[in-house]
Amino acid sequence: MAIVMALLSGFAGVYTEAIIKKRTSRNINVQNFWLYSFGMAFNAVVILIQDFDAAMNKGFFHGYSIITTLMILNHALSGIAVPMVMKYADKFVKNLVS
Repeated sequence: MAIVMALLSGFAGVYTEAIIKKRTSRNINVQNFWLYSFGMAFNAVVILIQDFDAAMNKGFFHGYSIITTLMILNHALSGIAVPMVMKYADKFVKNLVS
């Protein structure tokens, strides 16, 4: 399973890089916007299905500490930076940077 996961991860990285570099006419920020919009929509559906009562009664960010909030912000900024590195550099540079 580990070998299959490594192969699939490698193929997915190469395929993603090819798609990003092939469509040079599209702005990377527009691509990020659509990617994160779909992610937020799917996560909102899951929250509505699984944790609706807790989110409404205690608030959406109940239980988050400052460290948790900083980690979420860090991952969000990394998610914006990685496609830019992949578009203007390559997969190997991305692995060295992240």
